[in-house]
Amino acid sequence: GDAYNVIPDSVRMHGTVRTFQTETRAKIPSSMLRVAEGVCAAYGTTCELNYMSGYPTTINSVPETEISAKAVVDLLGEDKIILNPTPSMGAEDFSYMLEARPGCYVWLGIGPGKGEAGCMLHSSRYDFNDDVLPTGASYWVKLVENELPA
Repeated sequence: GDAYNVIPDSVRMHGTVRTFQTETRAKIPSSMLRVAEGVCAAYGTTCELNYMSGYPTTINSVPETEISAKAVVDLLGEDKIILNPTPSMGAEDFSYMLEARPGCYVWLGIGPGKGEAGCMLHSSRYDFNDDVLPTGASYWVKLVENELPA
């Protein structure tokens, strides 16, 4: 139950864990269990940890990032690329591909779109900016042209 000033017979906690490093991510479940067991021991109770791993950390490989960056610079110029952005805690399913093969996850800046100003992805008010489609497609063409010259 969940009434004010009543001690429940059980507690269930949910959360999300994200890390910048794979090594740190691997340590989280045992660390969480150790802390939970310590708290439970202090209060004379027990715990069970059901830890489900989500998306792996998204880590680009250096050679593929350099290849990608060259395509962007060739297409748009040096002033249109951010090579070392602030790391993001965003989760991305492409990280599974990067675990299997070296690669580069790329963000294409599209501005605020045509919906509510400043509206971000994963919002019910988001409206994709279709004007950026030619730039995105041209990036992939330039990448192939650079890697598979005639």
